Amino acid sequence: SIIIFSAILSVFFLKRRLQPFHWVATAIVFVGLVIVGLASMLDSSGSSDVSPTQRLVGIGLVVGAQLCSAFQMVFEEKLLTG
Repeated sequence: SIIIFSAILSVFFLKRRLQPFHWVATAIVFVGLVIVGLASMLDSSGSSDVSPTQRLVGIGLVVGAQLCSAFQMVFEEKLLTG
């Protein structure tokens, strides 16, 4: 998900124009993340003591961490390039 967030943040903060193939690749990554997230939510073979709410919180925390990391990378690039 860091790829998705980096692409979006670089467009807004760095005023970078991404090519159509960049957006297609970002969409492919998004679809992959949705599939993995759904598989995690629907998987019943894992540990039974984890509720779906706890899984959602875990996924949310990971996505939040990726957003922070993407922001840090884009912000560093903005600072270094002026």
